[in-house]
Amino acid sequence: MEKLRALGAQLIEIWGQLGVNQKVTVMASGLLVAAGLAVVIFFTSRTDFALLYSGMDPKDAGAVIEVLDEQSIPYEAGAGGTSIKVPRSKVHELRMTLASRGLPKASGSGLGYSIFDSKASLTMSDFVQQVNLRRALQGELGMSIAMMQGVDSARVMVVMPETRLIVDESKRPTASVFVNLRAEGMLGNKGVQSIRFLVANSVPGLKHTDVSVVDNFQNTLSANEEDGSVSAMASTRLAVKRNLEKYYVGKVHNLLSGVLGPGQVYVTVDAELDHDQVTHMAERYD
Repeated sequence: MEKLRALGAQLIEIWGQLGVNQKVTVMASGLLVAAGLAVVIFFTSRTDFALLYSGMDPKDAGAVIEVLDEQSIPYEAGAGGTSIKVPRSKVHELRMTLASRGLPKASGSGLGYSIFDSKASLTMSDFVQQVNLRRALQGELGMSIAMMQGVDSARVMVVMPETRLIVDESKRPTASVFVNLRAEGMLGNKGVQSIRFLVANSVPGLKHTDVSVVDNFQNTLSANEEDGSVSAMASTRLAVKRNLEKYYVGKVHNLLSGVLGPGQVYVTVDAELDHDQVTHMAERYD
């Protein structure tokens, strides 16, 4: 205790010898160190959440949340309460626990292949087995798509033609994907293309051009990603033209507003783009 008192007295003496500027510097340094430690503690202690289920019925979502509350497991609800995220380390354990309780019940899109975990699946008819197989596939695809960046949840609907002896080429499998985005425009053409190929490669006979993708902002995302179609090409070129015009309007407006003052400038730009392509051929002889 005497050593601590002596140390405290020395610190008080040193503090009294410091000037005002030195005291301010010491206090500011202390605050910066404390703030840095707080930031480090915040990010290191933050829970890493992963998707448990998406596209659930509200009743199922409520039942799942009750189980999570019983076990004191933190969670995040999104997409109007139809998707739930839990700590990443708990995902697989919770899916088994919830499956043992028959949850979720009504949400085939959230079940995936766990729909076959119950013993009742052994006594199902072939028709029911096929229906459940399609529901399971849709659920697995929905959960996979929901893991993409910017996607909160997803639902996949696959339509398979009836199996007949005579194959009708006009009746092919089709699929539609509904994605619930966290913000409009968060899923670009690359993401849409990935979704279409993911679904197409999971369903026999399904072409990626027969997969439509829409979002919760009423946008048909797949329309901008059609392979080589004239309408899609025209739409893409028009979007490029508008974006370029918007960019130059902003640049010129900001430049002139700094000179003439705000509210004194009106700018319009009509961009004329050259989409001609030139192919160069070269022959080399050694």
